[in-house]
Amino acid sequence: MLAESEQRVLSNLSIFVGLFTIEATCSVAGSGERKSAEVEIAIARLVDKSLVWVHLVGDTVFYRLPDVTRTYAAAKLVEIGQAEPVSLRHALYFGAFFKAIALEQGAYADIGRYSPHIGNVRKALEWSFSKDDRSIGIELAADSAPLFLGLWLLVECRRWSGLALKAIANFGRLSHREARLQEAYAVSSLHTLGNTTEVQAAIRRGLALHEASEEALPQLRLLAGLNLFLTRLGDFEGALAAATRCRTVAELSGSLSDRIIAEWMLAAACHLAGDQVAAVAHCKCGFELETSIGRLDINLFGYDHRLRAEIALARSLWLLGSRKQARKQALEAMNEAARLAPAANYCMAVVHSVPVLLWSGNTGDVADHVDRAISLAEKHSLRGHAAAAQALRGEWLFMSGRPADGVEALRQALRGLHREQLHMVIPAASRALADGLARSGRYDEARETIQSAILFAERMRQTFWMPELLRTQAQIILTSPNPDRKAAELALRRSMDSARSQRASGWELKAAVPLARSMKNRGRGADAHALLQRVFEARPEVSRSTARPLH
Repeated sequence: MLAESEQRVLSNLSIFVGLFTIEATCSVAGSGERKSAEVEIAIARLVDKSLVWVHLVGDTVFYRLPDVTRTYAAAKLVEIGQAEPVSLRHALYFGAFFKAIALEQGAYADIGRYSPHIGNVRKALEWSFSKDDRSIGIELAADSAPLFLGLWLLVECRRWSGLALKAIANFGRLSHREARLQEAYAVSSLHTLGNTTEVQAAIRRGLALHEASEEALPQLRLLAGLNLFLTRLGDFEGALAAATRCRTVAELSGSLSDRIIAEWMLAAACHLAGDQVAAVAHCKCGFELETSIGRLDINLFGYDHRLRAEIALARSLWLLGSRKQARKQALEAMNEAARLAPAANYCMAVVHSVPVLLWSGNTGDVADHVDRAISLAEKHSLRGHAAAAQALRGEWLFMSGRPADGVEALRQALRGLHREQLHMVIPAASRALADGLARSGRYDEARETIQSAILFAERMRQTFWMPELLRTQAQIILTSPNPDRKAAELALRRSMDSARSQRASGWELKAAVPLARSMKNRGRGADAHALLQRVFEARPEVSRSTARPLH
């Protein structure tokens, strides 16, 4: 009952999945100005017959075939022998479309406007990679990767970028596409597979390709990825080196936004490398520079680096002795992250901000944030974050009077952390487990656990965690039957020395209090008083302008 032109257009439209625009329709179902006009007329008639539906998404008019109609029309397309030519035009259209709009990885503010195309991109990729000539698929995978990443479709992104990288060996002229694919593969794999050698190889290969092209922003993105990878792997010195390289690239580019990103990356790196004063200074510099251009909205390797800086600021402030400001900053960082996409931001904020609360013995604001982070991490297959949040839940449990439950949660979490190679938090989780075992009266296990944690941190050269590990070791000794007080005091002095080297007066004080108590119990009250007085007098002051949350 349809006119011949309507039959042809309806059959061709069956190639689309979900929504499509009139421009896509004219490109796929017609060719040339005259035929495009005929397609538009046919579309209008098909809409009148309810064989094509109209959808308005924002300011854009989309069309869609009802499912039954699409199935019938697809059979007709095969029957007339046009399935392959139309599939080719479909893939070419979306390849050209995403090449033209040039989506940038990390710039996801407006990614939602392109989300209606995701079904057709999938269809085009499936068809392209089913052919011997995969050049169309390689280019489309590279150019559409930011869409998959922006919508947090990580498993799909890893699949398509992985397929494209395997095929690209036959297309040496596509080195610029390879650089984008290596980056996409690294981002998606980091969050779904963990800290694997494949991730590091992809980052370094992509970085080498972008260095050859001398483009600053792609280099910054990959250096941010390298910084994150090494941080998660527990190589804090290597992460600082990557952040320092980022600053060099930013200075050469002359871009203020690049410099801000570098300052924030250095803030997070200096914090874990044990230089809290420098961490606060880099945070402050980045925030002050940002005021001249407005808030940056850029996502690097799945994370908002402004948020990373805010978290580093909260932790550094606590270590420098400003507990109230640190707690306020940590809570604000988590609340802000809850409003950010993707979900990895909130999970990161909880995993690294909740310790600020726990360091002060504050458990009241912990449970809701941790439980929500676990739920989101599991929903989005962020296994490393799920394990890290589970470890915090275990610590919260025994601090809330449930040591047995806390120990079991921590054991389970540590298995996940080792599996994901999230070495950056393994010493902290092991310390918490040792503490929980001691609170449960299992002193032998507690001593073995804390000694293993110390050895692990030493092997990884993670001096950052040593003050807390040594303090916990001393407390386990002191609470054990027949304590060796001299050994405990030696561990506490080593803890204080390690904290002092980082200017971490918060941790120094935590070690000084039990040391002073032990000294007083041994009849050395005057020495204990003098010790505490020296610690308090040596605590650096943090200016109010630096300590306040900088939004």
